[in-house]
Amino acid sequence: MLHPTDPFQPSDPLHGWGEEAALSRSHYGIVIKPQVVMQSNKFVDACLIVAASDVSLQNFHILDVHNQDDPITGHIMSRYETRTYLMWPN
Repeated sequence: MLHPTDPFQPSDPLHGWGEEAALSRSHYGIVIKPQVVMQSNKFVDACLIVAASDVSLQNFHILDVHNQDDPITGHIMSRYETRTYLMWPN
């Protein structure tokens, strides 16, 4: 597992596509120290807190090489890559 200071290195988003497809990086986002709290409806005193040091999200567009300038037929699909760094108690 990568350490949060390492650069975001997603897997190959063009995996499975031939030379007829091109890659365009779209959006990249980082959420720093996100926390999610879940509380039970059945047991009032029960709750679960999930925390991470950061969450990274990279969005890629797969484009048709022959129509990549066309906004309608150029975009084939989008792929997303996420990376989560969990916080473990010391």
